[in-house]
Amino acid sequence: MFDHFVYIEPCARRGQDRAEVVEHRDGLIVILADGAGGTSGGAEAADTVMLWARAFADRTGDIRSASKWAELLAKVDQQLQLNNGQTTAVIVALFDDGIVGASVGDSAAWIIKPGGGYIDLTSAQVHKPLIGAGGAQAVPFEHAQIEGALLVASDGLVKYAPPAQICSAASDPEISSAAKRMVDLTRLKSGALWDDVAVVLCRRRRAANVSSHARRKRYSLGEDGELVEDSDKQPDSSDVSG
Repeated sequence: MFDHFVYIEPCARRGQDRAEVVEHRDGLIVILADGAGGTSGGAEAADTVMLWARAFADRTGDIRSASKWAELLAKVDQQLQLNNGQTTAVIVALFDDGIVGASVGDSAAWIIKPGGGYIDLTSAQVHKPLIGAGGAQAVPFEHAQIEGALLVASDGLVKYAPPAQICSAASDPEISSAAKRMVDLTRLKSGALWDDVAVVLCRRRRAANVSSHARRKRYSLGEDGELVEDSDKQPDSSDVSG
């Protein structure tokens, strides 16, 4: 399946970015929300997106419908409209043979290619109105299975770090180091951040390395004319030196 790592770093004491990965029998669901700064209730709005998406992921038997994730975000928009908080949202369902999801706002979901470059799954998303403002337009997306890495991030990363450097950081063999390197790209000289940063990185789990020597079997012709695997062949008197 997939390895994943979630890294969130606020720029102030209480950040408004939220991110989580929910495991499902068919794959993974990545949920990310970035509460709108400068408005009251941003953090609470992001928390509500996480709560609703997590609950839906836990009870649904089908994570492969992009339209269902878009419908869910539309329902959260109507719920939050009563509470005045606003937030972006990205939900991505990742499974062996594909990716689906939906988004609102300026957070992002990218497929980072093994050889460099990326595909922006959220390129068609509508930035405003945000979820909670009423009338948010959740845009669904679909893609074939990933080759490389899936990155879901708030604008604290994609707005302040060059895409080429983000893609380069994703190639780090250690997935946790890759995510932390991405966040470091956004730091000021003082070490502070421009904005809260949330990063979720997913990569297909690598098969355990098996040496060619271990895979290859050797056979000898036994006295009865049958092939005998060397490891199973019992030494006879001619094989033992006295």
